[in-house]
Amino acid sequence: MEYLILIIALGVTCFAGVQFCYLIFLQATNRQQQRRIAELERELVALRRALNDPATSVTDEAEEVWSELIDDSAGQ
Repeated sequence: MEYLILIIALGVTCFAGVQFCYLIFLQATNRQQQRRIAELERELVALRRALNDPATSVTDEAEEVWSELIDDSAGQ
């Protein structure tokens, strides 16, 4: 009976360890996505400012943004 309780306790401990590691992974992924969203929002604001300012060329900036997106997706 004592061995059964010990095995169950070890099993529950291992399960809790796996859940904790998964939680840490999810938090890291969430932080990375939040940084990427903030970066995209900054680029959006810059593009909107460029659209409102007739002195700047939007096509050059848009090509740079697309090239970054292509480079980012190629590495994954």
